[in-house]
Amino acid sequence: MIGLFHKILVPVDFSPCSDAAFKTAVQLARASKLELVMLHVIDTGTIAAFNRLGLLAVPSDATV
Repeated sequence: MIGLFHKILVPVDFSPCSDAAFKTAVQLARASKLELVMLHVIDTGTIAAFNRLGLLAVPSDATV
């Protein structure tokens, strides 16, 4: 039987909650032999706050 799903997409932002979701997705992917795709998500509001404080991680974080 061919499985319905072939990949698992798990968004991560390196928060404790996304870390737990990532660990669960890894276990599920291993058990089901599925491909795991990570998507790094960024809260753009946080980038704006960093910009106001002069704390840019990389120059590309600067808003125009």
